[in-house]
Amino acid sequence: MREPRKITRDDVDQVLAEHPKLGEWGYDHPDSRRPGELDKARASLRRQLTEIQAAYDWLLTLHPIADGKRWPTSYGLKHDGEESGKMPYVTNGVMIVAAFLADAPIQINDGPNPSIGLSLTAPRPKPAPGSFTAWLEQYEDERHPIGDLARDVRDDDTWPVDGVSVDDRWPAEAGSYEVYRNYLLRVGASADALDVLREAWTAYSGTAPAEDEDED
Repeated sequence: MREPRKITRDDVDQVLAEHPKLGEWGYDHPDSRRPGELDKARASLRRQLTEIQAAYDWLLTLHPIADGKRWPTSYGLKHDGEESGKMPYVTNGVMIVAAFLADAPIQINDGPNPSIGLSLTAPRPKPAPGSFTAWLEQYEDERHPIGDLARDVRDDDTWPVDGVSVDDRWPAEAGSYEVYRNYLLRVGASADALDVLREAWTAYSGTAPAEDEDED
């Protein structure tokens, strides 16, 4: 990713020269295939330096997406930025130009909305060796209930990787079974999911957890 800087018309012209199918509404947008429309869409982008600058500045606040995570599209990210209140309404093409200028990871798709490898949230930390979360990783490719739990944990950005309770209303000793059980209760997990957690914890620790008390 680049550093904060002032975007110039020359910067925009360079992106457009390198991407001749890029217009105001996206990359190779069907509306741009009508005679004369692509030229109009590209001329409009050149006039939107203020919007491109705002999108660029916002993109610099985002985080690289961890391996294996789905990349959002330019269209989805533009809405995220608008809803954040940190940039005005922008077109899809503006977001794409800003992403190229920011050196964001970009994947051109079949449609007009490239995928951009940036996320609003920072990647979660790696689990500590020997932790319950690290132990689960070995089952991510297994087709059984513990494997299902392992994949759910892998894809859950709010899972307590460090074994610390995520909610003061649910206190528990760090690294204990109760931390993970309380988390699943907090997010409304099913009884079956809680049973799988108990099974996984027993296999991990070699000791079955104490009988769970019913929650009010």
